[in-house]
Amino acid sequence: MQKSYIAHSVFVVPPTGFRCNEQTKESNAYQHEGKDNLIEKRAINEWNGLVTLLQENGIKTNICYSPSSENTPDGCFPNNWVSIHPESNKIVFYPMCAPNRRLERTKEAVDKIKALHPGYEVIDLSSRVEQGRFLEGTGSLVIDRNKKFAIMCASVRSHQALAKEWAAALEYELFVFDAVGPKGIPVYHTNVIFAFGETFCVGCFESITDPAKREELIAILSNRLDKQVIPISVSQVEQFCGNILQLQRTTDQTLILCMSTRSYEAFTPAQREALSRHGEIVHTAIPTIEDIGGGGVRCLLAEMFE
Repeated sequence: MQKSYIAHSVFVVPPTGFRCNEQTKESNAYQHEGKDNLIEKRAINEWNGLVTLLQENGIKTNICYSPSSENTPDGCFPNNWVSIHPESNKIVFYPMCAPNRRLERTKEAVDKIKALHPGYEVIDLSSRVEQGRFLEGTGSLVIDRNKKFAIMCASVRSHQALAKEWAAALEYELFVFDAVGPKGIPVYHTNVIFAFGETFCVGCFESITDPAKREELIAILSNRLDKQVIPISVSQVEQFCGNILQLQRTTDQTLILCMSTRSYEAFTPAQREALSRHGEIVHTAIPTIEDIGGGGVRCLLAEMFE
């Protein structure tokens, strides 16, 4: 029987110093300016609510406080700079596009992750920034660890040649496409429009610009990977319906689907019923993080496998 690689533990960083990141807003169409001085306070309250929700549902939370918080407004999105791969015993560190996002990967955070995964080989791609090539973890790549299959929409933050290098190192099959979001702007991260669970896929297929690629991906997911395909619309993407994560409780090994309240309310009743076949839906409100940071619940969680 094939082993399942659904995380029961996550690595999280509180949104200290949170604000609209001026270095990322040009490529993130879902990110908006915020002017009041309570943004950070609201974001921290929302993040605390998410951590509480996870803990109440038997998910282990490894919290790391970033010492560079004043200069790292997106520090609460650690899944972009690290991914853990128990299917191949590897840790990957990634090259970030925005200079202030490169500061998020502190020695404290790296040491903590390595300590949680002794014996894992480290693949450090961060030096690729010197070549102007970027790849932002499980933001750029939506992955199925069980099937060793990954998809990516190419963007300024997701370099196709580097993704191929990643796939070769981890022995993954990689499917690359172009996708656009609001106002025809290229989608900055694949995990805004797609989410993989063990037996399902949520995806905004209409955002894929090449119809042939669209149909090919649907066929791969539904036929070869045997996933239930749950399409979402561009308007649902704007409510972060694509930015959800399947996790496994430590208490009884049952599955949950973690999402924001905004996402939950934007799914149709039929979609919620379909999703509930793959885990209990749990949600919490994070509107400040979504509006100002341009990321949802999945962006806040880096899966751990200690």
